[in-house]
Amino acid sequence: MTSTRKHLRKARDLLADPEHWVKGAYARSQDGVVISALNKNAACWCLLGALQRATGREEDNGPTYSHVATVARTTGRFPLSDFNDHPLRQHREVLDLLDEAIAWLEP
Repeated sequence: MTSTRKHLRKARDLLADPEHWVKGAYARSQDGVVISALNKNAACWCLLGALQRATGREEDNGPTYSHVATVARTTGRFPLSDFNDHPLRQHREVLDLLDEAIAWLEP
């Protein structure tokens, strides 16, 4: 399994429960405080924060981010932060984007 696919699946697993998805911050602690996505006390993440946590990189320039960004651009869901934080965005739509990004890597 490629590392990109592994990271995408890890990000999806982080966000699988709607309680672990957030808008307006990369990550929040259990008590709602905005913190780094890599912080051990992070309890919920936005799409970008989940990618950061999955890859262990705070910057958004790695191959996993690039792959998701390509899928998002191709399907009209870019920029990722705007997609995640849109007031009408639903949890399922974020998971669908990750599922599509994973599927694009399948042989």
